[in-house]
Amino acid sequence: MSGWLSVEEQMPDSDTDVIVAAEDGHVEAGFHDGRVWRWLNACRVEADITHWMPFPNPPEDAR
Repeated sequence: MSGWLSVEEQMPDSDTDVIVAAEDGHVEAGFHDGRVWRWLNACRVEADITHWMPFPNPPEDAR
């Protein structure tokens, strides 16, 4: 899976770190706790999240 996914079509597994995009254009790492979106510091996201995507795999030489 790669690229942006609409939250209306699919949600990530709960408590899985992903990259999220808010309706105001803000992009940051976060997760969905099963009820609400949260930033990685566990603070609740106040903006509406519209899309998410998984983190890419690290480069081959970084493994």
